[in-house]
Amino acid sequence: MVDQFIDDLARPKPVPGGGAAAAHGACVALALLEKAYVRFAQARTFGKGKTEVLMALQQAIECPTGIMEEASKTLDQVARAGKRCEGHLLSDLLVVCELLRAAISGAYRIAQANLSLLEEYPRRRKYQHTLEQLLSSGRELYESVVSVLVQRAGLGEY
Repeated sequence: MVDQFIDDLARPKPVPGGGAAAAHGACVALALLEKAYVRFAQARTFGKGKTEVLMALQQAIECPTGIMEEASKTLDQVARAGKRCEGHLLSDLLVVCELLRAAISGAYRIAQANLSLLEEYPRRRKYQHTLEQLLSSGRELYESVVSVLVQRAGLGEY
């Protein structure tokens, strides 16, 4: 069913379009949230050892960190697509940018919340540094890509 939806989005038809993709993005976000926390919540709930809880907590930090990395890579792909696509598809690419921006910001917030539970300071500092770099570079890339798309679509300046 999801594959069919993705296939339908990829077809050069107006429906489904950016709105449907945005709604789907929200559903995907909820699924990822559930996936990231199940192991950590189970470890804490069922009184697992400190090592198991730490490993689960690290996973709950690394999962959203990976989301941030992949969302930034996808913004690069949007930039390339935006240079070659038909003009009527630029609005869909702008929706893609918004979804990816939300993924970067949301994943950052999730990782930050989990990071606050990590007691080991050197590891915490390393994660914090990585997260700050990913957030900053993701935001800069988002701004750059959206600016080019808006200009190409003739929507004025961003």
